[in-house]
Amino acid sequence: HGVSYRGQPFRYGGDFGELLHDGNFCIDGIVSPDRKIKSGTREMKKAYQPIVFSRTGEGISVFNRNYFEPLVGTLRFIYKEYGKEMGTEEIPVAVAPRTAVKVRCKDMQTILVCFLTAKELPGIPAETEIASEGFFRECFRFSDLCGKAGIVRRKDGIFVHTAATDYVLNSGDGVVSVERGGVILGYIRPTVWRAPTDNDRDVERWLRNAGNEVENIFSDGTSVTIKGRFVLAGRRPFLRYTFCYVFGDDGFDVTADYHIMESFIPRFGLSMKLDASFDSLRYCAYGPGESYADKHLGAYKDVFSGKIAFEYSHLYVRPQESGSHWGADFAEVSDGKTVVRAEGMQSFSAIGYSAETLADAKHDDELPVSDGTYFTVDFAMRGIGSHSCGPELPDCYRLLGHARGKIGFRFFSAK
Repeated sequence: HGVSYRGQPFRYGGDFGELLHDGNFCIDGIVSPDRKIKSGTREMKKAYQPIVFSRTGEGISVFNRNYFEPLVGTLRFIYKEYGKEMGTEEIPVAVAPRTAVKVRCKDMQTILVCFLTAKELPGIPAETEIASEGFFRECFRFSDLCGKAGIVRRKDGIFVHTAATDYVLNSGDGVVSVERGGVILGYIRPTVWRAPTDNDRDVERWLRNAGNEVENIFSDGTSVTIKGRFVLAGRRPFLRYTFCYVFGDDGFDVTADYHIMESFIPRFGLSMKLDASFDSLRYCAYGPGESYADKHLGAYKDVFSGKIAFEYSHLYVRPQESGSHWGADFAEVSDGKTVVRAEGMQSFSAIGYSAETLADAKHDDELPVSDGTYFTVDFAMRGIGSHSCGPELPDCYRLLGHARGKIGFRFFSAK
């Protein structure tokens, strides 16, 4: 629910001078107030679809979830390799209730399949897609690091020189500056915060002011190690980490050993602000819409390309976390001259707003003009859940305890 008030975009509780209200509690429906499709809409459609697709040795299995209604129609296949369409195919199929049929198909890296009805159903015209699925053949490995780095201890941290890029690892907060061709590309900093969703409201006040403290930074001549912690007010630690950086000519790999002591942490990762000219995106992850550990039914894994301006969803009346892609192999942002690539992360986002900007705006139309590209890659990201008016987030989607991860950054010229 939402109210378009005096020609303004949608408003919610508290916007009309009332003292007692529920804020934006009732404006987070499956569709927007004007019935536009959101990522949650696609998630619901996928959960309700009457077919379960699964991969078999030579094709796919099509299971009819209905108890009484047979499914008669056409399977439409799209075959892709690294995001490029390689061909299509249509196969007629009939599936009796509560049974499965096996259908042969081609073997490709990405297989997209959908079921189109042969006849009109109540409220559904013939030739309507009522079920879909995507299958992706995993093939990721980290790209090799070549060349040697010169590592020098300085008063403000550790300086790293390579053939193409220079870095400074700050001894105070662990921030890594990236300089290429005499120009600072950006600063990479650890982060534990995301713009709160309705389900994150109870932790915002804790994490907004959390501090990141470096306890030790040292080098053995071939790598750089940073030991640090995130602390709450009173300097009570809630996350301890050890980063080990290994550098090459075109970038670095960072391995993280970390221990999270509080279950409300929404993410642990690295964030880099780039100039707004870095407006192009290419990635391999669940897309093309946003996806999370507990919210990716409506997405599929493939290689996608697009503009960063379209990554953040403006359908959220109150700005919040949006635009993440789960199950990532790599993501590349580019200004047409330089490419910044991250690989190996659990999820990532590349949007035109910082988490702080999103959290400070009460309405989407109050967001300022983007001042850059915010590229965030996660060792781990908490699920979205439904705790604003439902059960608490299941433990399997929370971040707690000891874990280990690895993320690679690469910097190179665009072709």
